[in-house]
Amino acid sequence: MKRQLVQSKQPVHSVRGGAAVVELAIVLPFVVVVVFGCVDFGQFGSVWVALTNAARTGAEYGANHRVTPATQDQWEADIRAAAIEEMAETPGFDIEALQIAIEVSVDPAGGQRVSVDAGYEFKPVISSNGLPETIQLNRQSTMKLQL
Repeated sequence: MKRQLVQSKQPVHSVRGGAAVVELAIVLPFVVVVVFGCVDFGQFGSVWVALTNAARTGAEYGANHRVTPATQDQWEADIRAAAIEEMAETPGFDIEALQIAIEVSVDPAGGQRVSVDAGYEFKPVISSNGLPETIQLNRQSTMKLQL
């Protein structure tokens, strides 16, 4: 018994090419969302680390520089400047989205501590229904004043 080959009038590659285009059209939106999600996650991590470093740098500056009632305003301005300088290298940094709060407290042993609270409004690339347009990040660092 001999088999006869039946030849199609359409080339095989054109049928498969059409299926590939349909598959691409279905999968591409998901791939784009995943890529932008990865970009957002990377930027979020970068801002988180930079904000942590900014709070630590401000607290470190405050702990290592003497403060008196007469120099309090300049001391706080220098702490803010140190924190801003630390954040300035972050891609897409917006100085208007950064908040710095400084507090001096007395610990139970009688020493003084400086606390720097740094806050930043992170704006993700992807924002749509159900996703926030901004995410508030907050970091705090406390150090003992060196007298």
